Amino acid sequence: MDLDWTSAGLTGFRWITLRRSPVGGGFLESASHFPNDLFTRADDVLLMIHGYAVHQVGASRAYRQFLDHLDPPWRRMAVATFWPGDSWAEGEGSLNPNGWHTLAAKLSYPAQPERTQNAAKLLANLIAQGLNARTGLRLNRPLNLHIIAHSMGCRLTLELLDQLEFGLNAGLPIDVPLAALMAPAVPRYMTEGHGVLKSAMSVSAHLHILHSPDDGVLTWAFKLGQLTEFSLPSASGWREPIGTYGAGPAGRRPGSKLTNSEKSLGHGDYWKSADVAQEINMLMRELRPREGYPGMAPSRQVDPREMDGREAQLRLL
Repeated sequence: MDLDWTSAGLTGFRWITLRRSPVGGGFLESASHFPNDLFTRADDVLLMIHGYAVHQVGASRAYRQFLDHLDPPWRRMAVATFWPGDSWAEGEGSLNPNGWHTLAAKLSYPAQPERTQNAAKLLANLIAQGLNARTGLRLNRPLNLHIIAHSMGCRLTLELLDQLEFGLNAGLPIDVPLAALMAPAVPRYMTEGHGVLKSAMSVSAHLHILHSPDDGVLTWAFKLGQLTEFSLPSASGWREPIGTYGAGPAGRRPGSKLTNSEKSLGHGDYWKSADVAQEINMLMRELRPREGYPGMAPSRQVDPREMDGREAQLRLL
């Protein structure tokens, strides 16, 4: 039986999708989201952003595993974000993954760096529309945007922060209290020296990097993938990803906090790790201590009135 948009991973979430199809395919012209006042009414949003070679069904499964271990206050802030990092194509994809798609998705790395930039622009435009709507409603409270991302989703996150930096400096009503990057597939040459994403590393008030020297994907496959990019520096060591050994404090802005957390995890283990989710719980409690629930290991609950994606239809802005 064919999947429809709802059963292909959106049910039970607040969500943003940039995809034309749940499997493969290209970008929507503008981001679609549920509910339609996502950035207008909420004061706190926690974006979850998956990596490359992941279709919508696989991403939703990973998000559910993560939310199972997340404390209720932060779970209610969570927004599942989907982008077409599993495709070379710009047209329609499909509803069902198969063996050919899986292989093509794995081989699509050369197309994905540019796609993270496109995805970041669409997300930045959506957030800007929400901020404009908040201004129109005379809401004086800033939007607190928290982000947790994995693998190449971390590169997308830094591209997004780079897009938002001007607005933040100009005093737009938005703050980024926390950006947590899990196994970031981001080369050091982009975040150090004169790297194009160096300033983005300081946009969030607290940048937390979860990394693992045991990550075989980043240790080996990532470096091979980097050979397909044209902007490499002469220093080959800079091709290493920050997801294996973390990042240093060089170039940090005053008041911008950077922490590194070393794990013994494989590349695909972060979303399903209870230890990682507990680390995010602790970081969020530090930011919002009045809402923290120390020691809780709650069962997953969904507010059907707010979260039932079955009632949602795709909507172009």
